[in-house]
Amino acid sequence: MRKTFEKKASAVGTFGVRLDDCPPAQSNKYIPLIVDICCKLVEERGLEYTGIYRVPGNNAAISSMQEELNKGMTDIDIHDDKWRDLNVISSLLKSFFRKLPEPLFTNGEMLL
Repeated sequence: MRKTFEKKASAVGTFGVRLDDCPPAQSNKYIPLIVDICCKLVEERGLEYTGIYRVPGNNAAISSMQEELNKGMTDIDIHDDKWRDLNVISSLLKSFFRKLPEPLFTNGEMLL
């Protein structure tokens, strides 16, 4: 069975934009599509993989995927070869959070 994730074309992009401006996942409008895809792939393929979020992925592959996602890909095929390397997938997810213009938790929330 072939799994694909469709997202609406977005002129804004995915990386480096506010969470409100990210394309939402189909299953939950409050979760960005890229987070949903990356987490599902890690859960399906990498739960027994040692160092999944510690070992970095190939920088060229990560940059290439970021550029494609920022251009507003309308059809993401997770069975494409570029989605096979779990280190690239986990690095893509880390990069998404790192490039957010606003922190997930504000300083006020961190003090609670």
